[in-house]
Amino acid sequence: MTKHQTLKLRAPSGKTWFRVQGLDETSNETIDYWIVCESEEEVRRIATKRGMTEIEWVREETPPYA
Repeated sequence: MTKHQTLKLRAPSGKTWFRVQGLDETSNETIDYWIVCESEEEVRRIATKRGMTEIEWVREETPPYA
C-alpha cells in the first residue's frame, strides 16, 4: 500500500457500525467514538463498562474511514 492509499475498515458480517456519545467518568468530559456491535443494547453495555456515564446518544452510522 502506498502512502496515498486509504485503508477501509468493514464491519464483520452480522455487525454494524455505531457512534456513541456520552460523559466519560474519568475525564468528566463529553466524548464520542465509533464501535462495531450487533445491537444498540450491546453498544450501551460496552460504553458503560468502559466508563461512559450519561450516554447522550447512540447512532447507527458508518465512519468516514469505513
